[in-house]
Amino acid sequence: ITNPVAVCSPSTVDLTAGSITTGSTAGLTYTYWTDAGATSSLGTPSAVSASGTYYIKGTNASGCYDIKPVVVTINPLPSTALTLAYSATSVCVGASITVTVQSSESGVNYRLYDNTNTAVSSLIAGTGGTIDLVSSALAATQTSLTVRATNATTGCTADFTSQAITVNTNPTVAITNPVAVCSPSTVDLTAG
Repeated sequence: ITNPVAVCSPSTVDLTAGSITTGSTAGLTYTYWTDAGATSSLGTPSAVSASGTYYIKGTNASGCYDIKPVVVTINPLPSTALTLAYSATSVCVGASITVTVQSSESGVNYRLYDNTNTAVSSLIAGTGGTIDLVSSALAATQTSLTVRATNATTGCTADFTSQAITVNTNPTVAITNPVAVCSPSTVDLTAG
């Protein structure tokens, strides 16, 4: 038995995959069980949805068999217990937005993504902190920000709380220096 690779919920594990029993005697018929005594069959061995130890029984044509344990690991997604606070939802290009992330879950990293799924912030590790985002990093004048939480150990990710952000275009000011004058004349800088 080769234990299957851990997956992130809600993915399932297929215990009937040939890679799990590679190296076993050829021609065995496999059955799948929840206990070592093979008294309680596993209902859906091709789509196991809970972590645990299960058992695979390989039986040959003579009726002889061997039973071995197989360990299934299905890691949970990061918790939804996440609080976000935005310093602004409408800014000018180049201005910064501070996003404060608070969570009770440890071992999770957070990063902001725009509506094109591009990372637009640095990583926050732990139970929260602030992300400073310069709006020129955003992909469009009107975009949404999503916080992606990633478990640092398992790599399982979950996206939370899209927030609409308006990034306003900066105006252009064109300057023509005024004509030089002789003192005591003055210059009117308010002239169109």
